Amino acid sequence: MASFGVFGDERKAPEAKLWADLKVVPNPKDSWASVELILPGASYSFVKQNKQAEAKSGEQAPGEVSQPPAPEIWLQQKPDNPKLEEGKIQSSLNALANLQATQLADPAQTDAFGLKAPAYRAKIILKDGKTVQLLVNQPVGK
Repeated sequence: MASFGVFGDERKAPEAKLWADLKVVPNPKDSWASVELILPGASYSFVKQNKQAEAKSGEQAPGEVSQPPAPEIWLQQKPDNPKLEEGKIQSSLNALANLQATQLADPAQTDAFGLKAPAYRAKIILKDGKTVQLLVNQPVGK
């Protein structure tokens, strides 16, 4: 048997933040199939694809080991311009995958945070077809 307690000078309920997982996007990036980033005046769409292996001339020789599957890379689907470099796409998606919250908010208070019509959205579609959405806004004066 184990006991549990919160120690301090005054008796108070423990903060939910102590047990909350403050990772904003709970799914690892390798489970993502596509990402759409919507900003004021712009929308970007990225999709994960296998990098095309360079075509070999001739057929595979007997006893030759087949090539491992090509690595997955992120490609920009839209817009056509400006076209982002692969490194910028990777760093942006890594930043999205590693977002951490600093505090908890009451999900019933979305209006107070301006999330009814957010200025920024990230929509992540997972390989299993599920969707994760991140809504971002900063109310005027805050």
